[in-house]
Amino acid sequence: MALSKSVCKLCLFIFNAIFIVAGIAIFAVGVWTAADKVYISDVVDNNSFEAAAYLIIIAGIIVIGVCILGFISLAKEKKILVIVYFAIWILIFLFLMVGGILAVVFRAELESGMKDAMKKTLTELYGHTSTAGQRDTTTAWNRMQHDLRCCAVDNDDWGTYKFTQWYLSQDDRLREKPFVPASCCVYDERSGAINDQDKCQYWQLGPPGNPFTQFKNTALYYQGCYEAAKNFIMDSSEAIVAVGFAFGLTLIFGMVFTVLFLRHIGNIDDEEIRRRQRSKTPNDV
Repeated sequence: MALSKSVCKLCLFIFNAIFIVAGIAIFAVGVWTAADKVYISDVVDNNSFEAAAYLIIIAGIIVIGVCILGFISLAKEKKILVIVYFAIWILIFLFLMVGGILAVVFRAELESGMKDAMKKTLTELYGHTSTAGQRDTTTAWNRMQHDLRCCAVDNDDWGTYKFTQWYLSQDDRLREKPFVPASCCVYDERSGAINDQDKCQYWQLGPPGNPFTQFKNTALYYQGCYEAAKNFIMDSSEAIVAVGFAFGLTLIFGMVFTVLFLRHIGNIDDEEIRRRQRSKTPNDV
């Protein structure tokens, strides 16, 4: 039994309500990523993560706009508006398919060159202050080490900092130089402060001053930022792909109801045309 026009219309109203909430959520995630996590692009020397954040924002705005168009189309029951609404959803569905494929390709490409890029930005740019790009990279590294609770590139890789401008620019007259920046130190969220900054930066009985002993420095991060950043990016991309897949499946149902609703409107339009034709009086000969 075919669904009536009122049932199709109700289903589309529900569909639009769900998707407008989803659009707002997508927009919010994009804004959060662009504002809070886009620094990763400076660390890995790749703008794809930043571009993805802004694409998510654009996608959220488009979804919200299409849903508003859907509500207007349902209220006015204009065939041309419903056709435009349906065509845009088809384009979005194709965009999701292409985006899913690109996300998988991006993950593979990023992983292959990510470690070398991180080593390059750390050793060649960290601590330099000549240009805005160098200062941004230093800030990005400090923020990533703080947020992801990691230090340098590889695990137990504190010695890399001796080759950075940050270390080389320190005054040689100092009796002791910090081996790692403060962002490598364990941060206590409850107290809002570093646990033991002196031990983290200057300790020589163990890491970072003497990494070859068995002593454990509880004030220092041991995990490298390559693994931490890779896990963060991979988890984020997996979540985006999963949401896109669910979005696409739900979109199929919405397009089916749109076609059914469009058929009902088309039938009404055809009946109106026939009624008008029958109501016309033949011209007198």
